[in-house]
Amino acid sequence: MAFAALHRYTLLNELPPQFMPEDLVASLIASSMRYLRRDLEKPGYPVQPLLHTIRTLCHCEIFSGRANSSWRVHVNGAGAMFNEIASRINFNESEYSFWLWSRWFWSIQALTATTEVGKVSELASANSVIQEGDQTYFFDTYTGYSSDLNIVLMEIGLLIHREEAAVLDTESTESTSAIEQKSDLLETSIKYMIRRDTEFGLKFPGKVLHDPDMTVQFQACNTAYQYASLIHLYRRVNGLSSFSDEVQGCVRAILDSVSAITPVTTLSPWILLTTPIFTAGCEAVGQDRKLVKELLQELYFTLHIRNIIRALEILERRWEIYDRSGSSITSHIDKYMGEYIDEIDSADLDFIPY
Repeated sequence: MAFAALHRYTLLNELPPQFMPEDLVASLIASSMRYLRRDLEKPGYPVQPLLHTIRTLCHCEIFSGRANSSWRVHVNGAGAMFNEIASRINFNESEYSFWLWSRWFWSIQALTATTEVGKVSELASANSVIQEGDQTYFFDTYTGYSSDLNIVLMEIGLLIHREEAAVLDTESTESTSAIEQKSDLLETSIKYMIRRDTEFGLKFPGKVLHDPDMTVQFQACNTAYQYASLIHLYRRVNGLSSFSDEVQGCVRAILDSVSAITPVTTLSPWILLTTPIFTAGCEAVGQDRKLVKELLQELYFTLHIRNIIRALEILERRWEIYDRSGSSITSHIDKYMGEYIDEIDSADLDFIPY
């Protein structure tokens, strides 16, 4: 009901100041949280309805555009629930639709890893670099990209925060060397995925068949996410300039891919594009910024998700700051959102482009 009320208000009214949810939405969220806590205290609690509640509350908090840490509470709660139900005697994955919930959970964890706060290092395997020939991956129509990208995104998030620690410790040359080596392996993995999915096509699970036109659009979405992951690696781990050929090449690849996707409300990866568009927008220059703005506006007018407008608001302020700073922004000082967060919003900003 909270999610429905949020969507209804967004359709009918102007956006509220500071993206604060309307009283009815806030009241429904609070009520859902109380009932959720009550049900979680029951031994052998019902898994499916509670997981559905957690996921819906998480989406409601994100889509509201408020951009505080409320959504992250639900991600952490889902992780704790997964750990608990996996330990149950006679656990049956099919009974709990575990495969479906785990797809959502690992995707939201992967995307969380590349936010400013991150905090998923304990979930990333130390030996998770994708090797050529890996046959366990599949294209996930729920997330819009091949499943093995989740591991890479979590590894990138882990490296981002290791890099921050290395920058603070100037004598940690061994740590810096290890980060560079890991970064090279991740770059190789991502480029392999791009080449694999382009040359051999998407690997859909089971015997799932899609219309050829729809498959082309899923392919474009997949490519956009892969190049977005390269941007995170180049900018926030390797410290390349926004104006470098590598970064601008990724921006152009994302925008070209996204422009090939039809803005429809039926089955389409259109709803999944906020993440790659925002990532490209963070590094876009010149006319590409105009295209990013147009794409986000079209996305909002189709979907009416407040977080899309929040994404555009953050980008426009970022561009303004970049323009004031001029072309001197070439070093690690501009890699992290935190460097200009005070100029964008309050210190409590915890934004995820979702």
